[in-house]
Order: sequence, then structure tokens, then C-alpha cells
Amino acid sequence: MFECSSAANEDYEVHATGSNAPVYPEGSNNPHSPDNELENFFNISLELLCIVTTDGYFLKMSKEWENVLGYPISELLHKSIYDFIHPDDMEPTRMEVQSLQANHPVTRFVNRYRNRNGGYRYLEWNSVPTGQRIFAAARDITDRVHLHQSLEQSIKKEKELNELMSRVVSMASHEFRTPLTSILMSTENLRSYWSRMNVQQIDTKLANIHSQISHLTALVNNVLQISRIQEGKLSPQLSTVEMVGFCRSVIDNFLADSKQNTSIGFTCTTSGINIHADEIMLRQVLVNLISNAVKYSQPHPEIQVDLTVRNEQAVLTIRDNGIGIPENEKKEIFQPFYRASNVRGIEGHGLGLNIVKETIELHNGTIRFESVQHQGTTFIVQLPVVHPMNNQ
Repeated sequence: MFECSSAANEDYEVHATGSNAPVYPEGSNNPHSPDNELENFFNISLELLCIVTTDGYFLKMSKEWENVLGYPISELLHKSIYDFIHPDDMEPTRMEVQSLQANHPVTRFVNRYRNRNGGYRYLEWNSVPTGQRIFAAARDITDRVHLHQSLEQSIKKEKELNELMSRVVSMASHEFRTPLTSILMSTENLRSYWSRMNVQQIDTKLANIHSQISHLTALVNNVLQISRIQEGKLSPQLSTVEMVGFCRSVIDNFLADSKQNTSIGFTCTTSGINIHADEIMLRQVLVNLISNAVKYSQPHPEIQVDLTVRNEQAVLTIRDNGIGIPENEKKEIFQPFYRASNVRGIEGHGLGLNIVKETIELHNGTIRFESVQHQGTTFIVQLPVVHPMNNQ
């Protein structure tokens, strides 16, 4: 269709309308205009697109931001990017913005943005500066980051397991060989010289065999216990344990079984200290700590056990006057099969403290130590009491 109009002394003005020549009057919405094309692109993009001022304020954002962060676009526009960035990522982000302000593009920069639920999403950015504007495209890589972290953790655990297996093999080659060799020699002596031995000599050989078998049994039991703890197959059978009577019982039994002159003092500043614990496992913990204190404090062990309550925690302290732990080896002391360099010649497997630590943590407790070489070591165990108590 054609329309013609004229005015005096003016040329004709012709407007054509039809399927091949659309007309968009002034003020109408032309879908092919740059603004509308940009709007359509922002609405359909699966990327996080945005236009930002050089000082960090959102001017335009794609719809995908709503899906990733959960905020309506209206709550994001004209807000500062720093209102949403994780505190630990603030300084690196400022440095990247400064680079953009200096007209340098930024690629593959990663930071974290807070979503509407209060959590954070990892975003990877490509950004270019144009005049007073920054054009940026980001993508949500949170799942990828978490997968990477999970893989790193798995690799770390695999490495730890490989190191543990190496220590097991190394330990087994020594710890199992020694008693087995002793048992073999004793049995060969009995077989070869039985007829020439008196009763006392035979008893000595049999006692040695029994001792070495007990040693091996304890070693195997410790290895199995560590394995069960690490696999999550060991659960405490909880009951109420009155700690004052429990500690006195363990100390009295230890002294009764001791074959040497050992001094173990016990003090308690609070009565009626009750905890929830597996009494058998807890007894093993205390016996192990006292045994170590005695073993590494020769020839005149002086052991002090103290019990008190602090901040709703039963605090059990075992202090000795022994050889102490070398400063550069303290971080390894709870590792399975680890033995400090200054305990050579003293019997042990390097398993006890690992079992102690794992057992304490199974009871929601903590263990730490203080040690000075040639002066002694103090182990501090904390376990939650059944009822809140104050020091008396």
C-alpha cells in the first residue's frame, strides 16, 4: 500500500508499507534495533552476562542471574558487586577491577558470590573494559569446584593410606619378625635339648614363648582396632562413668600389676564428675597414657594424674618426668606406627597414642600435650561432662 501527500511548493513524500517493508513510527519497538537485540540476547543466554560501571555497580544483567543467585534482577541492579562477594575474595576482586580500569581484559578469574540463601557460588569470569563500562560474562562453576575439592580429598586420603600401608609393611617386617624369631629359637631349643633341660630351664623357654605370643596378639589387636576405627566400625557403648572413682580404680590396678617401684599421684579438685563413655575404651586410654608415662620416665618414674572440671569439660591431666618429645617430631606423635627418635631401645609399636586420640575423638573429646625434651611430657584429655558444672 502506498500513501502520498503534498503541500504547496513541496515535493511528494511517499511512505510504503507491506510485508517486505515494515514501518516503525517514531517511538515504536523495533526488534532489530541494537537495544532490543541486546535485550533478547541477555534474556536467552545461559551465561551470567552483565554490564558494570568501572567502580563496580551493576547496570544490566541477564536473566540467568536469577537462577544462579536467587535474587530478582531488580534487587541486583545498581548494587555494588562488593555487596555480594565473599570476604576472602574482596581483595583479589579489587585487584582485577583495577586491571580492568587500566584497560586490561581479565580472563578466567574466579570468586564467590553470595546467593539468597546465604551460601556462596563459585563464578568464573571473562571481562573486557569499554570506556566507562565493563562487559563481563561469568559461569557458575560451583559443582566443578566441589568435584575438584572432593577429588583432591580422595587423592590426599589415598596418599595417606599408601603411606600408612608402607609403615605397616615396614613395621610388620620388624615387629612381627622379632617375636617370631624368638618363638622359633625357643621351640628349636626345646626340641633339641629337651632331654638335657631341667624344669626351670623348660619353664623359662615356655614363658618366653608365651610372652612373645602375647606381644604379637597385642600388636594384631591394636592394628585391627585402628582399622575398625578408621572404617567407622567401632562404636562406643556409652554409660555414665563417675570419673573420680574410675581414675582411682585404674591407678590402683596399674600399681598392683606393676613389677617396679612406681610413684603415681592423684588429685581431684571437684567431686561427682560424670561423663558418658564406653568404660572399657576409656580404661584403655588411661592405662595407655599411664603406661607410656612410666615407660618413658625410667629409671625413677614420678607420675601425676589430675582431674578437674573446666568449661563443662572433665579435664584429665597425666604428667611425667620422662625423656620428653623432640620439638621437630611433635606434629607426628599421634600418627599410627610413628615412634620418636629418642625412644630407640624402648619397647613399643607406635600405635598406642593413635588409638588414644581416635578413641577420645569418638567420645567428642580432645587430647593435646606439652613436652620439653629431658624434662617430661603432659597429656591433657578433655571430655564433656553429663551435666554442666562449675569449678568448686
